[in-house]
Amino acid sequence: KRRFTQHDMRKYDFVVFDCPPQAAHNTLIRPILLACDLLVVPVRMDELSIKGLSLMYSALRQMLQDFGKAPDVLLLPTFYNERLRRVQLTQAQLIQQYGQDLSSVKIPTSEEIPSSLSESVPLAISKPTSKLITGDFRQLVDEILERSYTIASRKA
Repeated sequence: KRRFTQHDMRKYDFVVFDCPPQAAHNTLIRPILLACDLLVVPVRMDELSIKGLSLMYSALRQMLQDFGKAPDVLLLPTFYNERLRRVQLTQAQLIQQYGQDLSSVKIPTSEEIPSSLSESVPLAISKPTSKLITGDFRQLVDEILERSYTIASRKA
């Protein structure tokens, strides 16, 4: 448990790391998380994801205790279908337990994403006019930028 030393990241506006689930518990990934200001976490709308979030937040609290630093969190609901009771219950739990970190964007259940993955072509290229690209993902980028500005102003 060493002291976290600051690194000069001023020449970068954004650095994106794509980490596997349960990353916060992986000691190899902790340095990446320590370098992050904002952690965007896709959350599948089911009970197992809620349990995973509990573990992630526990690891982030431990990082804060050990190093005095942990990233802010933005939870992104995915596979969202408001008509399903399971999704409604999960949404209620997310609001109750993690409301301050919950994104206003909800990525709906869609065949476009798995189809794009199976074709190995990004959705933005295969279907640039998709509502996911023009609406939901654009809103997500706006929200990430807004959160990033808030984080930067706190540090200034």
